[in-house]
Amino acid sequence: MKNNEAKTYRHVNHADDEPIGTAARRTKPWVRRGVLAACLCFALAVVLLLMLPGCGKTPDPAGEEQFIAARAEYPETPLYPRDEDGDFGSPKSREQFEAWRQARETRLALAGSYQGALDPFLRDTIPQFLGGAAGENRVYSPLNVYLAMGMLAEITETGRAGSRS
Repeated sequence: MKNNEAKTYRHVNHADDEPIGTAARRTKPWVRRGVLAACLCFALAVVLLLMLPGCGKTPDPAGEEQFIAARAEYPETPLYPRDEDGDFGSPKSREQFEAWRQARETRLALAGSYQGALDPFLRDTIPQFLGGAAGENRVYSPLNVYLAMGMLAEITETGRAGSRS
């Protein structure tokens, strides 16, 4: 037993103080990560608090008017009748269904007048986009091109919006 005590005493007395000091000053990795996470949470909270005053404000419609070339007009369409009382044979249900059916027939009749409206555009643009495709697999969406060109015409000087002002 005395031999072990002598060895322990010798090891403790000859220990270097420098590693003990650096071990006490070294921070644990989880402490550094925790501090970093707390800083990120604080920064996120500051950003959210700065953005919060803008939430809930209604946009100023007067400011938007200067950018609108034309307002869309949507037709009023009667809704399909619902069976709320369980009787589709009631006069109210028949009137609702008849109004819906007539509106549907009117829309279908108008759709016939739109057929062929894009034909001149298609005849002019298909050869431009698909011509010279020697062995290539090209895709052309005429409706997307038509819409993109229409939007471009709205914002350029030579377009309809430019000629209005």
